[in-house]
Amino acid sequence: MVLIGAGSLAFTPHILSEIILSEDLRGSTIALVDIDAEKLELMTKLGNRMASEKKSDVKIESTIDRREALADADFVIVTIAVGGPEVHDLDGEIPLRYGIYQTVADTVGPGGFSRALRHVPVMVDIARDMEELCPSAILFNETNPMTCICSAVRRMTKVNSVGLCHGVVGTKAFLARFIGRKPEEADVITAGINHLTWILDFRIEGEDAYPLVRQEWERCRDDMAAGRFEEEWFKHYYPISFKLFDIYDVFPSPGDVHVAEFYPYFLRKEADGGKKYGLRQYPEGTIYASEWREAVWQRVKRWSEQGSSLDELWRRAAPGERSLVMDMIISLTRKETKIFEAVNIPNEGFVTNLPMEAMVEVPASMGPSGTRGLYVGNLPKGVAATLQHRLMQQELTVDAALTGDRNTALQALMADPMIPSLEVADSLLDDLLKAHRDYLPKFKKKSE
Repeated sequence: MVLIGAGSLAFTPHILSEIILSEDLRGSTIALVDIDAEKLELMTKLGNRMASEKKSDVKIESTIDRREALADADFVIVTIAVGGPEVHDLDGEIPLRYGIYQTVADTVGPGGFSRALRHVPVMVDIARDMEELCPSAILFNETNPMTCICSAVRRMTKVNSVGLCHGVVGTKAFLARFIGRKPEEADVITAGINHLTWILDFRIEGEDAYPLVRQEWERCRDDMAAGRFEEEWFKHYYPISFKLFDIYDVFPSPGDVHVAEFYPYFLRKEADGGKKYGLRQYPEGTIYASEWREAVWQRVKRWSEQGSSLDELWRRAAPGERSLVMDMIISLTRKETKIFEAVNIPNEGFVTNLPMEAMVEVPASMGPSGTRGLYVGNLPKGVAATLQHRLMQQELTVDAALTGDRNTALQALMADPMIPSLEVADSLLDDLLKAHRDYLPKFKKKSE
């Protein structure tokens, strides 16, 4: 297994714990790859300490040369952040100068657009290295913007790739908890695109549970509006997700901070930049916030030292808490075929009112015969209209990222509903291209 972007504070420690505790992955080698030598050294030290504590025969390797690591790999997991958090911060700061408010800025809006321009070429290069060095390996992408990256890799290479996000898992657990049931009792059928996926069918032990959700929502609606409902776990989905539930009669995933960026009405100046709906502006409350990153950095450093407790890491690696990517790898190692509730793959008629070959997030079976999406049918027309527009805008973004053509990039930015005018699109694009010049070699070459 190769983990590219191993310096990820939010991801790598927990992946390492899952691998080390897995009986199915005994004797495996995991190669950690990152261009940040300090973070790579820390994660390697942590991995070796964990393996030693559990007397595991998992071998931990590390390198800054991804081609060295990729030779003969079976699985490749990518969690990169081109330019790091300081560069991503500009994706929030620069649009804000134009009165454009964002919450996460890594999927859609000018932040997601800018991030795609930086990440798409690098991801395609990684996939091309895989074509040469490990053509049979599976690429698991966990980097945002998921839809743009997965679309570009599928378009430009023949690598077997899937995109993974845990949003649907969290929303299913929330809905079960909302009606007083356990997440393991719930089943869902979902469809959409990453960070705007819809729970089309929600069942508890085989019975339609949406009537119970509607009943409970009616019961607590007034309490929420009056501020009498204090549960923090609920507020992640209130009020925006429930407002859309009222309109479309299906529930969106993965929570207000991502969903709001697809519907900019919630982030306009008239909504006080989202504060009217309880939203905070980027990077507050996200994994990109400097205080969050510093706290996690210190925690990882502590974990890497002998004598500190690793109980938190071991707890999160329990079978019921495992990450989606590790569930998939273990299933494939066992040569099992298993259904997963939300996988990002090209549409092949699974969602009948979204474009063929568009990158969709749908249920899929994965096993020795490959990854195969499951037929879902039509989305509600209002939902499909939003997604169709967004898919076309993201395809333009991929075109721009692959070609370095400024006019295509301008078209993509103009198509984003967060952009208030042509003049703003034109000036904002110049600012983003200038700020990220060192990470946009295709655009840099064209401008010269």
